[in-house]
Amino acid sequence: MGKISRRDHGIDLLETLAIFFVLAYHCSFYDFNFIGNKLPIYYFRYFFRTILSTCVPLFFFANGFLVFHRKFDLKKHVKKILRFMLLAVVWGILTIVILMFIRGDYLSSKEILRILWRWQGGWIGHLWFLGAFVSYYLIFPLLKIVFDYNRRVFLYFVVVCGIFTFGRVFINNIWDVCVTQIIHSAATSRDIDLLGIFNIFDPFRAPYYYAVVYSCIGGLVYEYKDQLMSVPVKKEIFMLYWQ
Repeated sequence: MGKISRRDHGIDLLETLAIFFVLAYHCSFYDFNFIGNKLPIYYFRYFFRTILSTCVPLFFFANGFLVFHRKFDLKKHVKKILRFMLLAVVWGILTIVILMFIRGDYLSSKEILRILWRWQGGWIGHLWFLGAFVSYYLIFPLLKIVFDYNRRVFLYFVVVCGIFTFGRVFINNIWDVCVTQIIHSAATSRDIDLLGIFNIFDPFRAPYYYAVVYSCIGGLVYEYKDQLMSVPVKKEIFMLYWQ
């Protein structure tokens, strides 16, 4: 098993790029609806926004690349989870207070607690990222054990988790395109439950499990980076990246 003995500047660059993507994604005020407008610029804007949307996957990929090969300490891990929970609450309260003054909508302490408890969109819904990290770290000890001692089972988990997260979204999107563009119906996958039987067997119904897949892939990439570097066509690129 590999061991990180120095700082990986490639990962630093990746996380810097992810930060830029987050800012650019949320600060975009241009129209990218290429269905309503057929001009080429709208296609480009949609494609560009699609690239920017990789910001969260990049963060979780980088996290998995780093943590799966570190020595695991359960006590430190639990403390990290509690810090993230506390950080989420603190940022939630600060955000509510700041938005109150910006909007001129002054809430009572009871209303603030209700928004915080429900993690209400429109106020603090954008802090979902912290919740995603907590959800992921809660199951990480199990993933770490399987990663270290049974790689085949770990790969099995990644594949199954990927199917029930990315797979279901892909099927829903294809179905939406079919009913709106081919059948010319106003119905969507929300109206016609194409995945009803799929949902019965879905063990990953929590909203953040796709983040687990990204992180696991990051761990696998670190494990097999030497093999990736040996690929002839891309060898120079990988060597430049990891040096």
